[in-house]
Amino acid sequence: MKTMAAEEVWTCPICRDVQKDIAYAVPCHHKFCLSCILCWAKKKKTCPLCRRIMTVVKVAEWDDDNDLDFTICPPAPPIPACFQAGISPVYSPEHDAPSPSPFLMLPEEQEDMEAEEGSMVGGFLLEVWAALFRQHQEILNPVLPWLHQELQNIFGT
Repeated sequence: MKTMAAEEVWTCPICRDVQKDIAYAVPCHHKFCLSCILCWAKKKKTCPLCRRIMTVVKVAEWDDDNDLDFTICPPAPPIPACFQAGISPVYSPEHDAPSPSPFLMLPEEQEDMEAEEGSMVGGFLLEVWAALFRQHQEILNPVLPWLHQELQNIFGT
């Protein structure tokens, strides 16, 4: 005869799937699958269930002495949309109307919206990124050694 506890299988409250890599939000100790809570923590620093601020995501013990903890850091401040003094966002009723969530649209509708808005990365048009990098070239300094190596590998110089 099976007990009820043996039949119950834990499912993640975020993805509703059965997972092997279980992690806990600290200090509330709510249980999630590791990938879901880490993805959540990148966007918000509060527990998805109780909304308490998470300080750490603790992976369930792999063995007695080894714990794996992920410290939750506040998100980086957003990059301003306007980079030059005196330039302000264009006002028009079309621009200020809230756009529908891409998660609620059919794939065809999402493609139409993306084509209408132009190519975007990180929520900004490519032209905005180009202006940012032209005006603040120092932003690229951390990636220049990697880029140089990649170009050498591609072009063999």
